[in-house]
Amino acid sequence: MEILELFKSCIRKYVKFDGRARRKEYWYFALFNTVVMSILGLLAVLFGASESGETIASIFLGLIVLYDVFIFLPSLAVTVRRLHDVGKSGAAIFVSLIPGVGEVILLIWLIEDSAYGTNQYGENPKNLMPEWQRNLNQGNTPQVQQNKPQGNVPLPNNPVPGNKPQISANPYGNQSAQTYPVNNLSVAINAVCVRGSLEGKSVSGPFLYIGRDPSKCQMVYPDNEPGVSRVHCMLRLKGNTIELVDMNSSNGTFLMNGYRLTPNVPVALRSGDSFYIALPTNTITVRIS
Repeated sequence: MEILELFKSCIRKYVKFDGRARRKEYWYFALFNTVVMSILGLLAVLFGASESGETIASIFLGLIVLYDVFIFLPSLAVTVRRLHDVGKSGAAIFVSLIPGVGEVILLIWLIEDSAYGTNQYGENPKNLMPEWQRNLNQGNTPQVQQNKPQGNVPLPNNPVPGNKPQISANPYGNQSAQTYPVNNLSVAINAVCVRGSLEGKSVSGPFLYIGRDPSKCQMVYPDNEPGVSRVHCMLRLKGNTIELVDMNSSNGTFLMNGYRLTPNVPVALRSGDSFYIALPTNTITVRIS
C-alpha cells in the first residue's frame, strides 16, 4: 500500500532536512497522520461519553499526545524537503507566522509541483527510481537460469555497450510468438498497448523492439505518431525479469512514476508493470507468458 510505504519512508528520514520531497510523499504522510489522529480522537470521545469509559478515554488522549510528539520532527523535516522541492529554502516555513496570509502562502507552496530538473537541493524526486526497481536492477531477486536458443539462431545485438547501439531486425523474423527455453519452460514477453493509437495491440517474443520502423520493430506505431522514434525502446528477458532499454529515443521512455530511462541502460520490470513512450497516452503493459 503506497500510503503506508511513504509514511514509513518519512519515518526513516526522521530528522532528514536535506534533499527534496515530492507532493505525494508530503501529502500522503499528512493524510496518514490525520487518519490516525482522527481515529484516536474519535475513540477518546466515544469512551469519554460514559463514566465507565473515562479511564480508557484518558489513555486514548495520552496516545494522541504521544503520537503528536512522535511525528513532530518527521513532519517538520518532510515540510522542509517539500519546500526544497519547489526551490524554496527551509526557512520559508516561517512565512506561516504572517497573520492572515502566511498559512495560505505556505499551502500554495506545498501543493506546487516539483521544480523541473535538479536544483540546489538535489535531483527531482520524480526522476528517482523506486526502491523495489533498484533492487531488481542490482540483482537482489532470485534469477531463473536462462539457456541459450538451440541451433544456429543468432542472438540479438546487445543494445547496452557503447554509445550508439546497432539495431538489427528480429533474427527470429516476423514470427513474434517464437520463444526460447528458460529452465525448460517456453516463455516470452507479452506486450500490450493499453492506451494510444495502438490500444489493444499485443505482440509476443523473447525480445521486442518498439517504434515506427516496421523493418526492425515488432510493435509498430504509425509513421506520423508524435514523439515516437523509429526504434524507440526494446524489451528483453533476463532470467525471470523483463528488461526495458531506451534506444536513444528523442522523447524518452518513462516508468509510470515519471522516471525517464537513461538511454542504453536497462531497467528491470516485473510481470504486469507498465511504462510509456514519449507521452502517457502511449502506455504499454508487459507480462511474462
